[in-house]
Amino acid sequence: MWTLLKVALLQCDVQADYSNARVLMHMSATFYTLRRGGVKEFVQRRLRGVPLWQKQRFWDFAFYDAVAQERVRADIE
Repeated sequence: MWTLLKVALLQCDVQADYSNARVLMHMSATFYTLRRGGVKEFVQRRLRGVPLWQKQRFWDFAFYDAVAQERVRADIE
């Protein structure tokens, strides 16, 4: 699964599609595989080398997008 997410993140980077990349980032922190002894290895750990993670522009977008979504959610409630 991590290979598919890696390819998707690489395409998001090429297309500057930070919205979908943010969703994939969240998914990578949620999904895991069980290793020997029942140890969880999160997909995010395998994706740390993806160039997108190193781009400040992506992190700025992810932060401001999350804040904007929370503001909308707060207005609804």
